[in-house]
Amino acid sequence: MNINRISIRFLGFEERKVLKSIKLNKQLGNRHVWAELLYTRDILPDYVPQYVKEKTEGGLFYNTKTVFPQDDYDDMVLKAVQEKYPDAQVTSLDVNTDSCIERLKMIYEGYHKEQAVVYLTPDFNQINPSLVPVGTCFTQFRVYLDLFIPCAVFVDCFKNEGYFDNYNLDDAERIDKLLDDTLPTVHHLDELWK
Repeated sequence: MNINRISIRFLGFEERKVLKSIKLNKQLGNRHVWAELLYTRDILPDYVPQYVKEKTEGGLFYNTKTVFPQDDYDDMVLKAVQEKYPDAQVTSLDVNTDSCIERLKMIYEGYHKEQAVVYLTPDFNQINPSLVPVGTCFTQFRVYLDLFIPCAVFVDCFKNEGYFDNYNLDDAERIDKLLDDTLPTVHHLDELWK
């Protein structure tokens, strides 16, 4: 039997990321299939994991629980995904070592990758269409995410994934600013090792 000893390097604060994973589940007949939307977020002063000590059941020891940030961007993506997959939930991981990056690279290279799109469309139920002047433009926001599928057999089940949600017309400027401010801090997995 051979043993390898591998050094694991803890990343500097500026290198660390928070991985966001949204698992999508489908039932096809008697077969359960799944895929994951994965993206990373920069750790910033207002977007940083918190480490909370909790006493164990017996009360003698402490476990450290990581509480991950969740902001308006994460909520917006999840809300749109839940329109199609109501049971979808976000899980987070502190990408704080080079071995975490190596595991993510294995997913990136070993899973099948598809592009998924979050569409944020104005809620036109709020207006009377007959009162809107011809040529008036509204903004549809599109956010592109990577969808990872673990098995080639399931790829067709998740092709052309789109997630739709409506926004209040009064929120257009707020959403535009949110995306402008947040998107530079959101990354695809392959940006971890480029």
